[in-house]
This record gives sequence, structure tokens and C-alpha cells, in this order.
Amino acid sequence: MKYLESINLVQFFLYEREHVRIDEITGIFGPNGSGKSSFLDAVQIAMFGANSRLMALNAQADENKTTRSIRTYCLGQYGDTPEDRVRPHSNTYITLVWRDSETHKPVSMGVCIYASKDREQHDVLGRYLLPDVELTLGDHLETVDGKEKPREWNAFKQQLLQRSKVSGEECVFQEAERYIRACLLELRGSGGTPSYEAFVRAFRFALRMRFDKTVDEIVRNDVLEARPTNIKKFKDVTDSFRRLAELVAHVEQKIIDGSAVENAFDNAAKASRKAATWKTLGLDVVLTQANQAHDDAQEAMEDARTAFEGAPYSAFSASSVIGLAGIPKMVMTIENQTTFHSEAKRRHDEEVLLIYTAGMPTPAWRAMYVRLLGGLPPGVPVYHWGDIDEGGFRIASILAQDARSAGHTLQPWMMHPDDVPEDRRVKARPHTLERIRRFSSAAGWGTLGEEIAKAGFTAEQEGLSIVGLAQPQ
Repeated sequence: MKYLESINLVQFFLYEREHVRIDEITGIFGPNGSGKSSFLDAVQIAMFGANSRLMALNAQADENKTTRSIRTYCLGQYGDTPEDRVRPHSNTYITLVWRDSETHKPVSMGVCIYASKDREQHDVLGRYLLPDVELTLGDHLETVDGKEKPREWNAFKQQLLQRSKVSGEECVFQEAERYIRACLLELRGSGGTPSYEAFVRAFRFALRMRFDKTVDEIVRNDVLEARPTNIKKFKDVTDSFRRLAELVAHVEQKIIDGSAVENAFDNAAKASRKAATWKTLGLDVVLTQANQAHDDAQEAMEDARTAFEGAPYSAFSASSVIGLAGIPKMVMTIENQTTFHSEAKRRHDEEVLLIYTAGMPTPAWRAMYVRLLGGLPPGVPVYHWGDIDEGGFRIASILAQDARSAGHTLQPWMMHPDDVPEDRRVKARPHTLERIRRFSSAAGWGTLGEEIAKAGFTAEQEGLSIVGLAQPQ
């Protein structure tokens, strides 16, 4: 579990520079107008990524309306007139530092906002999330001509990018929703995949809780996440499995019947070799019947095989998959849909688990992937086959991180320059090659990244799907 450890405030309301420690149980006391609500609003702004549409500033106020806004907070507006402010412009930082109760590793998240008295609206310069990094108050400040002032956003951003190389993850976000989802995923603990909608609803409710409802109503309506069941989809899947089970049972019975007739034929054939009598004619009849029954069984078996080959795989919602019934000989994730279909048909009779990522995997998909790998013995190889480009290796770096958390090492499949014919290569820009090198290193494929950068090209996965089976790299 991760708990809030400290809050860093720079040029927020009446705080010019403030570092606040948070204990497991912390109370905020003071008379009206002392800044209690402002302090809570700072936490709210950081949690919602300064998305004004989601926030309820001064939510505990008795009046229904409030004049408070992100802009007035940044400028330190304390009165009713425009002149009643602390500063004419601001470069505001709000940073929350969390700590894991088991590993003691930190997580820093927050926002940088610019506001000016000459503009009606504020600008969110950036939202940031840094796992394994503890940002201090001094990280947000710099000294110019002997005076301490907030660090410029571009300089602060470069500092964040350098320190985020430890994890290799994206640390700066322009979109508030993407920032919130990334923070929830990092802070989720062991409770499964977090829900963005449930978090927004529960957090907003907590801010303006009035305790005018029963505990049961609060839990049911404002805390618990709605989990509707798709009855029709579930019934369709169940019916498909039932029909498949009936077909398998029918084929098995045909095989048993054919074997019994074949055994009868063998016994009759032995008797025919001992006595060339009139019984031979009868044995010919038995032979004809046995051959017919055997042919019927073989035809039924081919029908069953055709049915299986026509549907080599099943698709399930990522959140519904909890584990594996057996142990495959190999696990492979595939980025491209066309390649996934062709590989599923080609390998339908092999003990191989193929998983389609649908491009960049979602948080629910990643949670499913960790659950599956966590149930495999250490000796089962785990591969990834993706595009030989920036996006493909970025996906690989994320999958490699998840694989490591489940005790496995992710290996590349068909992603070496030697696997790509000359006519399928596309010349890449130096910037693209550098990004490939970076993500390849994060995946643990540093040598492969160097070789691709040296070759100087990119290639799409589906262009390689017709190539013969390659050996693991």
C-alpha cells in the first residue's frame, strides 16, 4: 500500500514555498479563513491533474457558490478586488510524494501551472509522475542573483526527464485523464486494475461528504464500483463451449466404436488364416462392415479437426481471465492483428499460448498478463513479436517490465535486422532510431537496439508474417 508522505507547494495561494509532512493520521485545524480548504484544494488539483471540469474547489463551504479557482489560488487572491492578491504572476508547483509501506520506494506526482493578472485563464504547463523518485522542495526552486524563485518549467521538465531514466517510463503528460490513469495504476497496490470513473466519483464524494446518508447508501452509491454483467455475451460463450464439448464427445464415441469393430476384424482375420472354410465368406462381410465403420470414424474425426482448425482460438475480456488451466511450452505476445490471426491458425495444434496486445496494452490487459505469467514455471520462455519501430519497442519495454514483475524475462521474436528482407525495410530518422535504442534498453534488449540503430531502418510486423518460422533470438 502507498500512503501520502509529504506535499510541496510553490507559489500557491498564500504559500510562497512550503513543505508539509503527512503522517498516517493527520488533522488540519484552524479558524475560518485560515487556509484549511485551500490546503485540501491543493491536493485535489494535483490528484485531478488541474482538470477544472472534475474539481469541486472549496467543496466543504456552506455556500453553494465559490469564487475560488485555480487562477486565484496561483495569484494568491485573498480579497474581493483584483488588487487583493499576493503576486501579479506565478509559476506554481504542487507535488505530492507517496511512499510504499512494504518496499519504502517513493512516488512523486504533481502539476506546474502558470497564471498572470493580465490573463483570465491559467495555463497548465505540465503534469508529471515519477516512480522511485522523491522530489524535494529544493528541486522546484533555483537561485538567481542571490534570490530564490520557482524554477522555470522547461528546466524543471529536463530535470524530470533525466531522473525518470531510472524507470524508463513516460513521466510528463499533457492530457489530464491520461495523467490520472497513470497515477492510479502506479498507486493501485494489490487491489487489481483501478477504475478511472470510480476514482473520480469516490474522490469528489469524499471532498463534499456531509454524512446525510446511511453508511450502506454511501458504500453502495458512492464507493463501490459498478460491475454490470453482460448476460447475453456470457450465455453465447457458454453455448459455444457446450456445443464444442458435445462435438468432442461424439467424435470420441465414434473412435471407440471404430476401435471395437477393428478389434473384431483382427480376431476374425486370425481365424480366417486357420480355416479356409465357408466362414471366409462371412469374414469378408465382417471386413466390409469394419472398413465402413472405420471410414465413418475417420470422417467424423476429420469433421472435428476441421471445426477446431476453423476456430483456433477464443477471445475473452482481459478482466475476465484469471489464470491458465495448463502449462504451455511457450508464451508469445503479438502486436499486429493480421499476424496474430495467421500465427493462431498455423500453431493451433501446438502447446503455445498466443496473446494479442491490440497495439499499446491497456492497464486491464497488463494486469491479466501479469496474472498469467505469475502462474507459469520459471522455465517457460516468454516472447514478444512486434513492429520494428518506436511504438513496437515501447510496447516491448512495458511488457518486459510486467514480465519481470512476474518472475520472467521477455525475449524478442522475429525482431532482429537479419529477420527483415531488404525490400521490407524503411529508412528511419536518427530521432526514431534513438527512441528505439532507448526503449530496447528498457526492455533488456540493449544489443538488439544497437543493431537496429546500426542497420538504420524500421519495419512493420505484418510484412514479416509470411516469413517461415524463426528460431528464438
